[in-house]
Amino acid sequence: MKAIILAAGQGTRLSPLTDRKPKCLVELSGKPLLEYQLDTLRACGINDIHIVDGYCVDQLRQYDIKLHLNPRYAEANMVNTLFAAEEVMTGNMDLFIAYGHIVYESRVLRALLDCDVPIALAVDREWHRYWSARMDNPLSDAETWKLTNGNRITELGKKLRDLEKNLEASKIFRANTLD
Repeated sequence: MKAIILAAGQGTRLSPLTDRKPKCLVELSGKPLLEYQLDTLRACGINDIHIVDGYCVDQLRQYDIKLHLNPRYAEANMVNTLFAAEEVMTGNMDLFIAYGHIVYESRVLRALLDCDVPIALAVDREWHRYWSARMDNPLSDAETWKLTNGNRITELGKKLRDLEKNLEASKIFRANTLD
């Protein structure tokens, strides 16, 4: 198993916390977000860890991880950033991909690792409640994920325009998921 952590962006919405460091190094309870991820990955047996960086890259050199530079980080989206580590995506080993500023528990990663499917996706089903607390219009920053009744992903990462349709997809997801 390999892991790619996408951490190239500037994180301007977290300014001033990110004025001089990447958002994956913003601290939560006295510890950088990235360190939570590294600890979780290693606790689940994933040690082949790669980071795609860009903004303030020198600050990431302190970690025992393989770095892949996205020199166009300021104008790139997450897909462009991912392909800065294209040589890691060989197809001969499972691959875990995460945003660098996300904190997740080992049980979430273990559930993904236990899935016997070609592609698995972890979704925070409480996203709307959290985002409503941090911004007036959660739809302005949210992205879609839509599933069919057979749990096939039909859309991911587009601009969310209709909250009710996305919440309906969430209900389908809940009905087909074991908690």
